[in-house]
Amino acid sequence: MFETLFQGRDQRFAILEISPPKNTLRGNVEYIVYGGEEFPFSNQSFDLGIALHAIEHVPRHIRPRVIAELVRVVRHRIILAFPMRRLHFEQLFRAIFTLYAAIGLSKMKRFYEEHLRYGLPTPHFISSLVGSPPTSSEFYFGKLSCLVLLIQLTFPVLVPLSGFFARTIRKLDDREPVFALLWWRF
Repeated sequence: MFETLFQGRDQRFAILEISPPKNTLRGNVEYIVYGGEEFPFSNQSFDLGIALHAIEHVPRHIRPRVIAELVRVVRHRIILAFPMRRLHFEQLFRAIFTLYAAIGLSKMKRFYEEHLRYGLPTPHFISSLVGSPPTSSEFYFGKLSCLVLLIQLTFPVLVPLSGFFARTIRKLDDREPVFALLWWRF
C-alpha cells in the first residue's frame, strides 16, 4: 500500500520491516530489513514517522525501545494506529485465531496470534512511551463493529460488502471504540 503511495514523490521514504520485501521497490522508496529494536537512522532523519497496525506485533518488553526510536528519528510528526486493549476485542482475536488455526490458514493464524501473545496496547500506555499526550486522536469501531469484523473474517465472501457495513455502523450508537489513531506534532 505505502509503496504505491510513496512512488513518484520528491521526498525520501523508508519502510522498516523485520523480513525482506516480496517485491522489488523502485524510485525513492527504500525497504530496510532491521532487527526490530534500533532504527538504522540518525536523530531527526525524517519529518514524519508512521506505524499503522504495527505496535501490537511488537513484544511488550521491546515496545518502549521501538517507540523511543521512532521519537528519536522523527522531527515533526508521528502517526500511530493500533487496536486497543479491550476485553471484547481480545476475545474477538482469540476467536479469529481459533478459527484460522482450525481451517489451516497459518499466515493469518500467526498474525492474530501475535495480537494475543504480545497484548494490545492502550492509548495511555503509548502516550507515556512517546512522552506526551497526542496532539490529536480519533477512535473507531465498537463492540458491534467487532462482530461485523468477525463475520467478515469468518465469511470472506462478505468483504465486498465492507462499505455497506461501514455506513451502517456509523449510524449506530457504538460507543466503546477499539481502534486508536493518534498523532503527535513536535
